[in-house]
Amino acid sequence: METGKVPTDAALRQKANDAEINHQNASTTFRRLDTRQPEGERERLLELAFIFGNERDRILKELSPKEIVARAKTCIEQAPPKGRGFPRPDGSF
Repeated sequence: METGKVPTDAALRQKANDAEINHQNASTTFRRLDTRQPEGERERLLELAFIFGNERDRILKELSPKEIVARAKTCIEQAPPKGRGFPRPDGSF
């Protein structure tokens, strides 16, 4: 969607954002258990970013927009549902 190769779908984009935020929140929760950064962590993250970037480029070259959207929907549908989150100061969610 960001590159314009895949048509924009607001509902799918929102579901994707929710799934990504849930994943990031879970990762952050576990990282809080030990705030020391393990040796080599930065290098590992840079290597993973490079691998993901290459895979993204490959997918954009090899798959049609329709195939990309179908794969994305499958991944997003398998993501855990969005949780209630934390209460606001007034007690609502």
